[in-house]
This record gives sequence, structure tokens and C-alpha cells, in this order.
Amino acid sequence: MQSIARHRTLTAALLFAVGVAFVPSSVAQSGGTIFTCTDGQGRKLTSDRPIAECIGREQRVLNRDGSVQRVIPPTMTADERADFEAREQRRSAEIKAQQEAVRRDRNLVQRFPSEQACATAR
Repeated sequence: MQSIARHRTLTAALLFAVGVAFVPSSVAQSGGTIFTCTDGQGRKLTSDRPIAECIGREQRVLNRDGSVQRVIPPTMTADERADFEAREQRRSAEIKAQQEAVRRDRNLVQRFPSEQACATAR
């Protein structure tokens, strides 16, 4: 009876050691990150890669210690993407207009450093 118990203990210890040996390699392969989200039924899903079931939901990327590394926002619909791109184009146009105004002002200040230079040019 003791030999069976001892055999089970040794087997359990061996399985534990093998399991521990594989954990670091799987964590190293995934970069040590964990993806987690809550699906539509309220279940918490966890994976070592982005979760397909949560494509329309926010996913958190966790470090090895469980701290949040970053948050992946839900995938945008076609309308949301079109609105986002329109906002980005407007913002880009505003930035370019501001940069052009700064460039124009610098050129004027360089060409006419004083009122006297401006009066002379008239």
C-alpha cells in the first residue's frame, strides 16, 4: 500500500516538475503577455494571443505579473472607421495650415526684421 502511495507521490511530483518546466517556455514564446476580455455572456476569457470572440470588445494585455500593459480597443465598424479617418484628415489639414502659417511668419520676420526694413521696402 505504501509503495502505491509513494508511486503516486513521485508521479505527481514528476508531473508538477514537467508542468513547471513547460510554463516558462510557453510564456517566453508569447512574450509573457496575456490577453483577457469579458465576452457577451459575462465570461472572462484569457489567451496568449488576441481573442477572436472579443474582437468587438475591449481586450486587456497583461504582463506576467498581472499588471495591465495596454488596452486594445474594440474593432471599429465601417461607419466608425470612416468618421475616424475624416477626423484624422481634418486634424492633419489643421496641423499643415498651422505649420504653413508659422513658416510664412518666419519668412516675413527674416525678410523684415524691423519696421525700418519694412518701410524701406515700401
